[in-house]
Order: sequence, then C-alpha cells, then structure tokens
Amino acid sequence: VGMSLGQKPRWKVEFYYDCVSPFSYFAFKTFQRYRDAKLWNLDLVMKPIFLGGIMKGSGNQPPAMVVARGSYMLFSDLPRLSQYFDLEIHKPSEFPANTITTGRFLTAVQQDSPQHLELITENMWKRYWCQDKDIVSKDGILECCSDVKIDKKLAEKWLEMSQTQEIKDIYKNSTDEVVSRGAFGAPTFFVSDLSKPDAPPEMFFGSDRFPVFAFTFDLPWVGPNPNNPRAKF
Repeated sequence: VGMSLGQKPRWKVEFYYDCVSPFSYFAFKTFQRYRDAKLWNLDLVMKPIFLGGIMKGSGNQPPAMVVARGSYMLFSDLPRLSQYFDLEIHKPSEFPANTITTGRFLTAVQQDSPQHLELITENMWKRYWCQDKDIVSKDGILECCSDVKIDKKLAEKWLEMSQTQEIKDIYKNSTDEVVSRGAFGAPTFFVSDLSKPDAPPEMFFGSDRFPVFAFTFDLPWVGPNPNNPRAKF
C-alpha cells in the first residue's frame, strides 16, 4: 500500500460535479470514504458546475440523449453500480433534471460557507437519487438544507445570493474553466501531488478510474467502500 499515512504527501483533488450525475455521486462517496478512513490523505475541493454547459462546450451529449445508451445506463448499469458502490440509487421520476438553480445555490454556499458545501451537496444527491425528491425549486433547496440542520435564515441568504449576477458568473466561469482544462463530462477531477508543486495535475473522468488513480499515486485500493471491501457486484 505504499508509505505509512504519516509519510504520505497530501493530495489535492479538484472535484467538478453536478448533482444530476449519479457517477459524480459514486465518485464523491469513494473519495469521502477513503479520506475519512484515513487511507487517502487528501483535500477534497468541491467545485459545482453545470453538466449541460460541459456537454455544449465540449461537443459531447448526455447518455440519456442516446436512446440505447440511456436505457442501458438507467436500467442495467445503475442497478449494478448501486450494489458495487454500496450506495442506494434509484432512477428519479424527473430525469434529467435541470440543475442550474441547484448549481448556483451550491456555488453561493461554496463562496460564503465552504465548510457546509460537502454536507449539503451529499444531501442533494440523496434527495434526488435515493428519495426521488425535488432539488431544483426554492422549497426543495430549503428542505435539503433543513434536512441537515442548516439554519433557515442562512439557507435563504444563500438562495438570495444564488440569484445575483456575481454568483451566476462564478458558476458559469467554473463550468467554462473545466471545459478549458479538457473536461467532457462529470465527474471530472484533477489530482495534484502537493509534495511536487511543479508537477501538473492529473485529470480523471468518471467513477470507474479509481484503480488507475490509486495505481498512479501509489495509494491503497480495496474497492469502492473500504469499510466493506467485499461490496457485492
């Protein structure tokens, strides 16, 4: 497994994601589990983007827009991946949802209180992908914050911020930025070895490259849930 934790360099992971993407959820949970189990000593930097903007900017198109691919993803691939990643996932009744308001709200949280971003984002994924609940409307967004005990006045402040031109521009710029860095979908993440400041970050796409990520950086890998390494496929 390489060096002991105390000797390991610290890794920075710039994680570009959209809550409409189940693969972003799978990848996020994998990073979170390994970090919290102290197996990967990393700084997970959450960067909300608009997947539709990445698709347009890169000339790609969402899986659901190709009938055979969309059907395979929703009815064959996701049920298997749900078991493999040890993470409950169900097809939402409204898919794909237009998550621009969600992404702008998360950008407001990122700018104002980044310490809350991971918690709120994870609950957005849970609401949409596990509970088939709204994460787009004002009420749905406020409920999401209430679920995780965020003060209503604070959530309303972020909602107000999310409608400002400043936040809209930051959100759009993040999306444009990741396209300019070579992204064509979500999740896209860039990994920097902070012990080698001159080394360029390594780009990875999707939720299925973790064995390669671990190999590249000489990190342990025992499957998507280190707390349950026998996760069933």
